[in-house]
Amino acid sequence: MSNLKTAQEIKDLEIAGKIIAKVFAKMSQEIKEGITSIELDKMAYDIIVENKGIPLFLNHQGFPNTICASPNNVVVHGIPNDRKLKNGDIITIDVGVKYNKMCADAARTFPVGEISKADQELISLTDQALKLAIKEISPSKTIGDIANIIETFFAKHKKYSISEEYVGHFIGENLWEEPIFPNKGKKGTGLKLAKGMTFCIEPVIILGKDQLFVDPLDNWTVYTKHKGKACHIEHTILVTEKGAKIII
Repeated sequence: MSNLKTAQEIKDLEIAGKIIAKVFAKMSQEIKEGITSIELDKMAYDIIVENKGIPLFLNHQGFPNTICASPNNVVVHGIPNDRKLKNGDIITIDVGVKYNKMCADAARTFPVGEISKADQELISLTDQALKLAIKEISPSKTIGDIANIIETFFAKHKKYSISEEYVGHFIGENLWEEPIFPNKGKKGTGLKLAKGMTFCIEPVIILGKDQLFVDPLDNWTVYTKHKGKACHIEHTILVTEKGAKIII
């Protein structure tokens, strides 16, 4: 766990976030019917390197690419490939960047052309829950307080499940740092937040049951067993005296 950042560390963290923002801006322009995720991966790599960042995911624990590209019922850790995206797909792009010593990590779920109302709702509700959770972040709160907001929100939307295995994490000089930051929790439990802490909060929401499996061929790609679609939105957060600062 990293906390109590120096001014230089915060500056480097913010630059890493800005590089990811450039990647997402490019993704939003280019994600359309007919493009492949391997093409998107190359674009992301070029943007990161051109801005003097390091692609965090590339070769991390053997992951072969710059982005995780997870379409439709791929929940997380999708490996970019040459499948052409189709109108009506949704796809999550997850990106990590290191600038100097500091790491940032974020994910967004993008529509491909015109998507269904059900898919629009999935993305919208995930985003709403995450915004509500971030709004409550402050040095007076615990991890359980924030996680409980997401859990409570989706308790009202029973056709969705929250992934219990794929959760958020602290981040700093390393991509994944302890402790984890779950999307379910009991108020008043877990680590108390403090100024200077940096972590990734990232609800992974599934239409249907939280029943998943990892592709045995690549040992990375996570699918829903029932082929229900999934949404994954992630922000890197810095805790300040006033609350949460969204890095990306």
